[in-house]
Amino acid sequence: MILAVALALAIGIRDARDRVIPNTWTALLAGLGLGFQVVRLVKPGWLPPWEAAVASRADSPATCILCAAAALAVGVAAELLHRLRTGEPGMGLGDVKYLAAWSLVMGREAIVCFAAACLLGALVALARHERDFALGPWIGLCCVAWLALCCW
Repeated sequence: MILAVALALAIGIRDARDRVIPNTWTALLAGLGLGFQVVRLVKPGWLPPWEAAVASRADSPATCILCAAAALAVGVAAELLHRLRTGEPGMGLGDVKYLAAWSLVMGREAIVCFAAACLLGALVALARHERDFALGPWIGLCCVAWLALCCW
């Protein structure tokens, strides 16, 4: 989980600066999530205490994988429909893949974090009189906050 937090920080900085979430970083987070779920299934005793705390609060490994697939499918469909309707990108496919990667770790809780991220990002953008905002930093912040609450 420590590497996931470091990735969230790096992705947040990169997305805030350049409005890009690198696929390699998202793939690494997804790989960590899959590895976490495999260890939960095969050797749960191998998990360090902080990861065991996350595992005890996360959905089952199968549910986490299904949530990730659903988040990816629904997110891609919504983004493509938005682009067809308006001719402009909406949320961005990097954000969709990033959410799916977090879903591999957290399951359904990632969707709750996504909703909170959208709300927080929109409120800050509104306060700054901005028309759009980078969603990646807010997704990472909300997901890392959930991890921290699990370990508290």
